[in-house]
This record gives sequence, C-alpha cells and structure tokens, in this order.
Amino acid sequence: MRVRRNTEITNSEVRVIGPHGEILGVMSIRAALRSAEAAGLDLVEVARPAAPPVCRIMDYDKFVSEQKRRARSARRRLQVPAKTR
Repeated sequence: MRVRRNTEITNSEVRVIGPHGEILGVMSIRAALRSAEAAGLDLVEVARPAAPPVCRIMDYDKFVSEQKRRARSARRRLQVPAKTR
C-alpha cells in the first residue's frame, strides 16, 4: 500500500502525532498541514483504516530510506538453501 503525504491526504480530520512522538490530537487537515510546515517536515498518513486516520509529522525522505534499509536487511537475514550436488 502506498503511503499518502501532505496534500494527498483527503480526509477532513486526522489524528496527529508530532515529530517527537507526542500526540497532538484530532485536528483539521489544514491545521495539521500548517503544523508540519511550521516544523519543516511532512505530514504522513501512517494508519489509514483508523477513524480518524492517524498521521505523523516526519521527514518523509528519511522515512522512505529507513524502510528500504530495513527491507534490505530482512532479505539478507533470510536463509538460502545450500546447493545440492
């Protein structure tokens, strides 16, 4: 599932988690976007099925690179079967 961010989020209200993990509460999408912009970060939807959806204020590029790094690390840990002769 693709992660929505900033203006891609279409809900009118969202539950917002701040950049340091603090819960900022339920607010309008406009207020949440202003908070993210004031912090110089992105508003990223992390739990779409929740009511209202949960969004986190974070650096999106850093988040994506961290996800890729975790996926690479997980693939490395998979056991590869030994070749049989």
